[in-house]
Amino acid sequence: LTTIGITGSYGKTSCKFILGQILSEEFMTLVTPASYNTPMGVTRVIRESLRSTHEMFVAEMGAKQKGDVAELCRLVQPKLGIITAIGPQHLETFCNLENIINTKFELVDALPPDGLAVLNFDDENIRNKAAAYSCRLVSYGLSDKWDYYAHEIAYNIKGSSFVIHAPGGQEQQFTTLLLGRHNICNIVAAVA
Repeated sequence: LTTIGITGSYGKTSCKFILGQILSEEFMTLVTPASYNTPMGVTRVIRESLRSTHEMFVAEMGAKQKGDVAELCRLVQPKLGIITAIGPQHLETFCNLENIINTKFELVDALPPDGLAVLNFDDENIRNKAAAYSCRLVSYGLSDKWDYYAHEIAYNIKGSSFVIHAPGGQEQQFTTLLLGRHNICNIVAAVA
């Protein structure tokens, strides 16, 4: 079983469902339903839905205070981690942005030595914090400076179209009914 944790101040639920759809094309995949992203919710999914036939498990990891993501990582033991975006969410319990950043990076701290962190480098908070890590990192976003990025973005009444560029020069055209740069960024995260 390969486990993947996804956290962020926003975008984690959408990214989780997009990634689950992509993975299910090739693997028996379980994704935490709805916004099940607390220790109780994730534990319930593991106990009630996880089967020996599953090859991939994608778990959304929410947080309202320091240590929440670390606790979820102890349950899930992720091999891969995605951080979607970091912003001033739940300041009533986190008190400041630095605590939020550190809590979201508990996911990267929990990855094994051969793990992989997939990080939204469009987000300055993530990009700046990532510089302190030596584990394997993959950057994504909408800038051509990152490992995976979307370009040639166009919108119309049928949704969005764009090209995702991958390391090594590979490119693939995508279309989606979803609108908004944030949704395109979530798709790029799942592809990365």
